[in-house]
Amino acid sequence: MYELSGFDVTRSNSHFKLCDSVVSIRLNEFTKMVEVAAVANPIPTEMFRFRTLEELMALANTNVHLPDIIGEVSDIRTTYNDHAQTTQRVMVTIKVDNDATVCVSVFDSVAELLHKRLEAGVVQPRVMVATNINPKFVGGRLYLNATSGTHFYFDNEVTASRTLFEQLSTRPENDTTSGKQYRGVKKLEPVSLGELNNYVLNSPPQSIEFLCKARIVSLETTNGWCYISCAKCSKKLQRGISSFTCTTCFNASAVGVVRYRVEMHVESGEDTAVFVAFDSAMSKLIGVRAAEVANPMGQGEDPLGYQIPQFLQDIVGNAYIFHLKLTEFNFSGNHKSFTVARIFDPNDRIPGPTFAPHYIDQAK
Repeated sequence: MYELSGFDVTRSNSHFKLCDSVVSIRLNEFTKMVEVAAVANPIPTEMFRFRTLEELMALANTNVHLPDIIGEVSDIRTTYNDHAQTTQRVMVTIKVDNDATVCVSVFDSVAELLHKRLEAGVVQPRVMVATNINPKFVGGRLYLNATSGTHFYFDNEVTASRTLFEQLSTRPENDTTSGKQYRGVKKLEPVSLGELNNYVLNSPPQSIEFLCKARIVSLETTNGWCYISCAKCSKKLQRGISSFTCTTCFNASAVGVVRYRVEMHVESGEDTAVFVAFDSAMSKLIGVRAAEVANPMGQGEDPLGYQIPQFLQDIVGNAYIFHLKLTEFNFSGNHKSFTVARIFDPNDRIPGPTFAPHYIDQAK
């Protein structure tokens, strides 16, 4: 417990709010913090801002609040990237209101921290609290994305999770996820380009991911290399006479942000395909955001007319390892391309699976 003095008071940010207060405290060079043994008015040790599923759906794609969530863990899946020696993502499915399920998505450094906590445990957690999550709709499905400020608490670690844990403990044994061993880390199967093309022709529709090594032979410029997206939902905006319209957010005066959409003709031996990489994959590969190259708000022409930057042209002729995400659409006769999730340097070893069982200690 600390006594704080000499601080500034400002209005809270209107976006990515971590609390419901209209003002916030900002530290400065004159701020002093003095530890105190006790205070006259007890201060709660937990002040989680839990939201119902309906409230989370209302907050999705608004970037206004970063609420907290609590739920019963029903499944945990981890993808470990041996290529970068890091955990690429952790997907936790939890039950919330009326046993409705929702996926908590954890990526990069936050996923690595969660991965280590799971490795250090004994059994799969039964209850999870996640703070400062950012709800997003992706393909019509709600995802609760972890942020850099997200913290995770399990089972008996905090009062809120302990209360739910005790409630679930009264359920019959066949109606619980308690004590289940974690499935392990999801395998990213390496395939050749020919095997990939044959797979979508001869396999039933499904969602699956592969690693595929191929060389970029050219960039398809018919549809340009970028698009103007909604700053909230990332969907493509419709250009009007004097403004942009988002048909997803139903916003007639949406703010436009330039994002990558790069179509690449690739080959491996005699096999060819078209890979499409979007903003996240291209930004990590190139090291430059599309918004830093082109500003649609200051240009009147359509993005189709934007000149392809030299750094994009420089990737032609290079071979990469592509992390591909296939959906049921890829198995239909209408599909013409594969979506790229990440692009890796081929000089490093190909990502491989790790199957270390994960547990969390229920007795904490």
